[in-house]
Amino acid sequence: MTTKQDKTQEENSQILSRQNKKMTVFKCSCGARILIVPDLPEMDKVIQKHLMEHKRKTGQQLNEETLIQLIVEAITENQS
Repeated sequence: MTTKQDKTQEENSQILSRQNKKMTVFKCSCGARILIVPDLPEMDKVIQKHLMEHKRKTGQQLNEETLIQLIVEAITENQS
């Protein structure tokens, strides 16, 4: 017997699954995956955090403009 809570959880799972398919993820050369979000201030925080993480992982500085350009390219490819 399916309860109302089970049905709600199943519906939520299906919604999340559909949303995840539409979300763009940028895969950095360091192996990190960055979820692209439409909130620009939040995206800026994600970029700043990744710049530090990238340097820690690889020992190499990643230029902010380069990272932004790569992210824009990933978004453009996802829209095609």
